[in-house]
Amino acid sequence: MLDPFAVGGAAHDSNARKNYRHPVAKTEDFTGSAAWTDNRYKLVAPGGKQAACELYDLRADPQEQTDIATQNPEIVERMTAQLHAWQRSVERSLSGADY
Repeated sequence: MLDPFAVGGAAHDSNARKNYRHPVAKTEDFTGSAAWTDNRYKLVAPGGKQAACELYDLRADPQEQTDIATQNPEIVERMTAQLHAWQRSVERSLSGADY
């Protein structure tokens, strides 16, 4: 069995001890699809700024067959704001601003 802490082992390799630095993340870099759920609804935010969000009532429609976003713009707005707040929190964490 190799001892990683033995002289010349991986633990003594200066490259093995370097902390990984994330690139500077920006919220606008989150271009892929995202989903956000609360106790009842699921918001699906497709990638791209032009695409419309989808909203599903998970209690009434657990198979997510009926998009109810156009009938519930206030829920879409609230959940989109929550999703964006979480994305900004991820950005702060990756940049070290939360620490």
